[in-house]
Amino acid sequence: MNTTVIIYAFAAGILPAFLWLWFWLREDNLHPEPRLAIMLTFLIGMLSVAVAAYFEGISTAFTNGQTQQYIVWAIIEELAKSIAVICIALFSSQIDEPIDFMIYFLTAALGFSALENSLFLLNPNTTNNFASFVAVGDFRF
Repeated sequence: MNTTVIIYAFAAGILPAFLWLWFWLREDNLHPEPRLAIMLTFLIGMLSVAVAAYFEGISTAFTNGQTQQYIVWAIIEELAKSIAVICIALFSSQIDEPIDFMIYFLTAALGFSALENSLFLLNPNTTNNFASFVAVGDFRF
């Protein structure tokens, strides 16, 4: 695979997540969260994609139908993102307002979606066709 395609896929997957993160961080203007905690939560949210993919692979042996499989996968993904937040935010002394928990959960979810969207955009069906690449990127955004 071409390195330019990889760079475009990761840029198209990560930049929209950063735009949403910037928007939501502006909502917490009274007592903003430490940038290091936000960055760590975003990165752990990205790493939770690997954890979710591993357990989703295992779960396919125990699910009967496609609907049941999607439900189990959704539960696994949400748990993986929640664990990312628990690792950073739950034990933080910086949480001082109700919106802080929402900021951390949004940050982990955006990290998860940034990597997941990038991986979707690396699909050979989208990398060989610019219109498909744009449509998938737009849809995932």
